[in-house]
Amino acid sequence: MRVVLLSMITLPVLAWAGLGGPVDPLQQNTLNPLIVTQRATSIAKSYSVHDLQDNIGGQIKEYTNAQGVVFAVTWRGPFKPDLRQLLGDYFSDYVAANDTTQTSSTPAKVVVVSEGRLRNFHGKAYVPALLPSDIALRDIQ
Repeated sequence: MRVVLLSMITLPVLAWAGLGGPVDPLQQNTLNPLIVTQRATSIAKSYSVHDLQDNIGGQIKEYTNAQGVVFAVTWRGPFKPDLRQLLGDYFSDYVAANDTTQTSSTPAKVVVVSEGRLRNFHGKAYVPALLPSDIALRDIQ
């Protein structure tokens, strides 16, 4: 039962592109069409927002720049997402930044804000170096 439950929690995230990676809606929908559906896409001047839904009530928004690279993600749902999947290549930077033995004055490569309680988790992650100039941090939600 534990294996099945763990699979139910982590499988929905397998279709998302990680931070810094390219978005490919066709690839997302063919990986597991029963779990991931793209609900909407909105386009601003220099970025797009892909609104994705899984079958357990979770919502993930991917913010992509004009080149199709994911620069931010947000999430909301009954379970915490697998940050390793969402952060992609930036996951190791996130882990290193949370290491209490390190102190550094260099700017963060990735910023992650995660909050919530049982069955109500939400958060966002973004790469400051990839943010388009016409987006404000308050727009990533």
